[in-house]
Amino acid sequence: MLLRLDRSILLLILLYVWMVMDMAAEK
Repeated sequence: MLLRLDRSILLLILLYVWMVMDMAAEK
């Protein structure tokens, strides 16, 4: 169960980083 939680958090972090990079690229 802990591994699943870590994986979900990792996916959220990757999504957040992708969004930030996308916004920075638009500037």
